Amino acid sequence: GGRAVFWLDGVSSAASLAFLERLTALDAAAAPSRMTLDGQRSVANAAVSAMSWHRDAAVDGMLEKIATSHTDASIRRQAGTRLGTARGARGFEILRRLVSTETQEATRRAFVSALGQTREPGTADVLLGLAKSDADVEVRADAIASYLRVMGAAGVPAALNIARADRDDRVRSRVISGLAGLPDAAGVPDLISLARANASDAGRRSAVSALGRTKDPRAARALLDLARSDADAKI
Repeated sequence: GGRAVFWLDGVSSAASLAFLERLTALDAAAAPSRMTLDGQRSVANAAVSAMSWHRDAAVDGMLEKIATSHTDASIRRQAGTRLGTARGARGFEILRRLVSTETQEATRRAFVSALGQTREPGTADVLLGLAKSDADVEVRADAIASYLRVMGAAGVPAALNIARADRDDRVRSRVISGLAGLPDAAGVPDLISLARANASDAGRRSAVSALGRTKDPRAARALLDLARSDADAKI
């Protein structure tokens, strides 16, 4: 685009990280003419992202510290996201620990979402465990949706068991959305079964809506059959 690019030679990883870490600090008392608090937050989140791309193993501990103790919730969540997307096995282990210890509800949910972006051997098992038994319904819903993304069609039986066992329609709805998102319309037969099942009205309606968004001829036939003969007029 005709812009000048300046390349800095001889910058060590440690110096780069130290500089970026300083940018993650917020100063609420800073004069507005220098930078607003929102502007500082934007710079801090960008710095956290830049930190995560370093090869230096020290990054993991730095991101964990930010995710655990930074004063700003959005920056803590950004650190969790980067642990999940850029830090491999070590990031996965840190996130698993953070999910078990975090007490702030929204931040814990963000850590669960970040955990779902990892692709480590233990990711699916941790997500399924959260989906089965976590006390927070939003965590259960996010966990089962992430589990299906990680496992694909192989995760359908376990996800359906969760949908049948969990009494909250939010969890069931996320299972249905996950089935609808499987490649090659692999979830269509199970969506048809859920649409016909003697389950909650909300769950059936979600399944019908999901079928309506597919282009699969099996879905079209099932919808026509439901429209003709289902006992529930809303269905």
